[in-house]
Amino acid sequence: MRNPEKSLLISWIVTVFVVVVIIFSLCFCWYQPGTFIVLSFTLLAVVWYTYFTHQLAMKKEEPAVGATIHYIPEARDIRVLLQNLTNRYAATRVWVEVKVYGKTTSLGPDYSGETVWHLTPQFLIDGHFPLKKPLQQVGKNFDAMVMEANDENITRQLRLSLKVRWTDEEGRAGEYPEHLWYFDFRRDGFVYQVGGFKD
Repeated sequence: MRNPEKSLLISWIVTVFVVVVIIFSLCFCWYQPGTFIVLSFTLLAVVWYTYFTHQLAMKKEEPAVGATIHYIPEARDIRVLLQNLTNRYAATRVWVEVKVYGKTTSLGPDYSGETVWHLTPQFLIDGHFPLKKPLQQVGKNFDAMVMEANDENITRQLRLSLKVRWTDEEGRAGEYPEHLWYFDFRRDGFVYQVGGFKD
């Protein structure tokens, strides 16, 4: 993982050292044109290297967070995966909305944008909640949903949307656009919905 501050410090130390060595050497080889020219070009190369290392270190990386869900059939557990894709800190908020037959359920503060998920550089957070949690809130269970599933209602039985927003340490904000899934109770798995739901 790149550390801009460390790279910058090392480049300046190398530059100062080389410049001192070259100046010291120039005092002894002023009358040797070949050595003088080689040392001059070396000095220019080191200064050039330091300048571009400085530019790279000062370049601010845009914050970015990846997000998705993962369903574990054996446990009937829904995992919410968030990963900071950069070398910058990201204060992240998550919105996971689950609707069962059009009724919105509550998953608590972690998934309603209230909780701040602190994502350090390249860090991965694995949150989760059981599938039965939203079902119980509308008086349903898994077996009942399987019995009721048919071609007409399969995309309406249980729908899940995921949105993520974040802010880095400098106040720059970013957003992971809303993604949608429905749960296919006949196949015991989530299906990604491309283009949104029509009804």
